[in-house]
Amino acid sequence: MSNHQRLIAPQAVLRSEGFSAAELDESFRLHLSQDYWRWLSHFQSDPAATIQHHPDLVFHDRRAVRELQNRPGFLLQRSFSNGSSWAAGILPKTVTLPRSAGLGWQRQVQGYRLAGSRFFGSGDTESHPLFQQEMEEFLRRQNADFLLFEDVLQPSETWNLLTSRSEPALRMEFLLGLATRFRIRLPQNPDDYWRGFSKNARKQNRRLLDDNQRFTLWRATDVTHVPDFLEAAKHVAEHSWQSDRLRVRLCQDESRLDLLTFLALHGALRSYVLFDGQTPIAFEFDHQLKGYLVSEEAAYDQRYAEHGPGRTLLLRVLHDLFEHDPPAWYDFAAGDWDYKRRFANDESQSAKLWLVKRDLRFGVISTLMRAERALRPSGRRIRDFLRSRAAFANS
Repeated sequence: MSNHQRLIAPQAVLRSEGFSAAELDESFRLHLSQDYWRWLSHFQSDPAATIQHHPDLVFHDRRAVRELQNRPGFLLQRSFSNGSSWAAGILPKTVTLPRSAGLGWQRQVQGYRLAGSRFFGSGDTESHPLFQQEMEEFLRRQNADFLLFEDVLQPSETWNLLTSRSEPALRMEFLLGLATRFRIRLPQNPDDYWRGFSKNARKQNRRLLDDNQRFTLWRATDVTHVPDFLEAAKHVAEHSWQSDRLRVRLCQDESRLDLLTFLALHGALRSYVLFDGQTPIAFEFDHQLKGYLVSEEAAYDQRYAEHGPGRTLLLRVLHDLFEHDPPAWYDFAAGDWDYKRRFANDESQSAKLWLVKRDLRFGVISTLMRAERALRPSGRRIRDFLRSRAAFANS
């Protein structure tokens, strides 16, 4: 053998052990299906799985249940020869397109949304794109108009996978664009976080906490806490600047009671209320699982605005997080607010991504959707102007 020759070991070929699609039926809801326990096993084995991946959460979302009554959802699974496995829960979703660009017609398109906006399981980066390809091919055979990823971080493994696909069965659309996403990476030593603030900012934070020592913090985690938390949140919402939106989301929707109860039963509820005596003046609706906390809603009573109840609550919450079961991350979720910029030490972007059919019909529809969203702010301003003129004329 020549000195220049080398023996090259044959590269192991990653083989698929079978792709399966199981319908989410009544036996699944009642935990009588073997596929339910497979889903739960995938959820438990994935350290990055979120509460949105839990199989029981599917049937705690009343809108999802109504959709499932008309069309089936699926648990998609794939195992590979290297021992890795991936799973995805896809739930039916119907989107009613607006009367785009003044055309005067509406249309419904039917597709699916991906539970938790990512795959879950014990897979690796080599098998990830293979599972993605087979899932897209399954959706194409189902004649689905789209697959919706409701919240994808950039950068993330899911983002990289979606933007580097080769010969996909569905094409990707960014119909809403990118939004700034703020998070806090909580270090093991709290001082390492607080040193990220300027000396003047640390002084202001200490003064605010000293001035508001009479305010007390309550952490809601147990099932028995849920009614009291919702009652306190309702009181705050009625006196907040987001009053109309929060009253609907927190107080008039029974599905929110179901959700908080579900979170508490699975040890994921971690919400807070700030009290002045017996009066709730601010709240945060948060949940935490596997070291990741997401802040879904926050509000304060405007009548206490001069005391800084919102910032006081956040400061007290952060101190509590460092002292009791600290998460690795505090996610402010969507929204570009000044207080998020001040407290975050990690800034990224997130987007709602659509994988849509590769045909002319849906291409026209997606173009109209983008145009309608671009025109919506102008339309709202015109509508508000006409309403103000009508009100003036009638006054």
